[in-house]
Order: sequence, then structure tokens, then C-alpha cells
Amino acid sequence: AMSATALRAVLRRAGLARHVARMRPGSAAVLLRAAAPRAGFATAAPEPEAVSVTMETSPNMNSRIFNVSGVRVLPAHVTAGMHFGTSSEAEAAGCGLASSLLSLPTVTAVFVGPTWLSVNCVDGADWDIVGEAVQSTVARASESGPVLFEPTDGATASAGLEDADYDSEDEDVVRDILDVLDEMVRPTLQADGGDIVFLGYRDGHVRVRLAGSCEGCAQSTQTLQVGVQRMLQHYVTDVDTVEAVENTPMDMASNEAFEALERRLAAEKGGGASA
Repeated sequence: AMSATALRAVLRRAGLARHVARMRPGSAAVLLRAAAPRAGFATAAPEPEAVSVTMETSPNMNSRIFNVSGVRVLPAHVTAGMHFGTSSEAEAAGCGLASSLLSLPTVTAVFVGPTWLSVNCVDGADWDIVGEAVQSTVARASESGPVLFEPTDGATASAGLEDADYDSEDEDVVRDILDVLDEMVRPTLQADGGDIVFLGYRDGHVRVRLAGSCEGCAQSTQTLQVGVQRMLQHYVTDVDTVEAVENTPMDMASNEAFEALERRLAAEKGGGASA
């Protein structure tokens, strides 16, 4: 502990002598931190928060939420997450965290959220074993830096317009849909370890995919009809219905994207020919 005399000397050296007369009990530590750099003294850097993982239940009995502190799971600018259904899919995306967890025989899916993970397992999975695996995997991944996974642009749940299926004349409607999903729907789903992926919009019909703990949840139908559909119908009057599409194997998802690209190119070619 520093004596009052020593503290006054530091304050004077730092040019803060005017504070000496007004110094009150409890203010010494604050003044010392402010004065130390100006007086030429080094101050100790705050110790980093220890990495920890806490597990909590979700509305889906076959899914658990793992909240991570002391390190970010995704970069701070990323608000949506990313779904992985196989270890090879996660490895191809460069997410060793999800790839390691999906190598466990009981794990069926991993959703990587901004500050948490959702892990889905088969019926009867031993969550103590899964929890230990998540703890050790996060600990290993955190040794590489303050962010566990940095996805490529457009790879997360809110990939946006580029990967969606819609007609170009509906772009304003689609942007409104994305705004509602990002600002009103996604935060609610993420609170339960889930997320939502926008797939497309045509003729008043919205296609989405529920991810994370929402995938396979018994309450997903209610979530879709009461939460997502009513919200979109209220704020985007062009929306009539919302359909949830199940997660598809990687090759089928690639075919869908390719077909959407073909339709877009054909539409652009037709527009150019008529100009």
C-alpha cells in the first residue's frame, strides 16, 4: 500500500497536485491509476479473463447450449452463426472446433454462434461426456487466439442476398425480410441456442431453415408459425406464408445454389437481350 505522502508526491510529479487537497477516502486508487503513466510509472495490464464454458438446456431435449466466456467464438462483427452437419463439412470450412465435436459418435450437428455453441445429439446421449469434449475442444482452440473461428464472407446464417433464391424485382421485399429476421427474429432464437437461415422468397412465399437448437425441436412448428410467420406478415405485407426447409446434405444444398444461380443468370441474360 502507498502512503499518503508518497501518493501526494506522485500526483505532484504528474501535474495533478490540485487534486491533493480534494482527495477523499477511496479516491486514492483512481487517482494513482490516472497519475502513474504521466509520472513515468508503468501500470500493470489487466489480467485476461479465463476461458470457461457453461452448459445449459434448450427447448430441444436433444440439444444443449454451451456459452463461452473469455474468448469469442466468432468475430465481433458477426451476429449470425453457422451450421455443420458432418465433420468433413466443418473441416472444409476451416472450423476445427465443430469438426472435432462432430467426430463424436453421438453428435449429429453443431451450430457455431457468436458467443456460444449449440450441440445436437442422438436420443440418450451422455451430456456429461459431450460437455467435457466441448470444454477441452474450446480450450485447445483458444490457444490459437481470441477468436475460435473466423468464417469466410457469406458463410454464416445471415449470408444475405447473394445465396438466396428470389427474383431481382423483389429485392426491396427481400431486404425488408432480412431486416426483420436479423433485428427481431434472430435475437430471440439465439437466446435459446438457435438461429434462422433465409433461403429465398417467391410469390409471397418465404423459405427459411431453422438451425442450432431449433433444428429438430418439437416446438419448431410453433416457432415458425407464431414467431417467424406472424412477424414477417406484420412488418412485410408482401409475405403470405413461411416454410421451414430441413437441413439437406451438402451436395443437395450445392445443387439448390447452382439452380438458383442458373435462374438468375437466365433472367439477367433475358433482361440484357430486351434492352
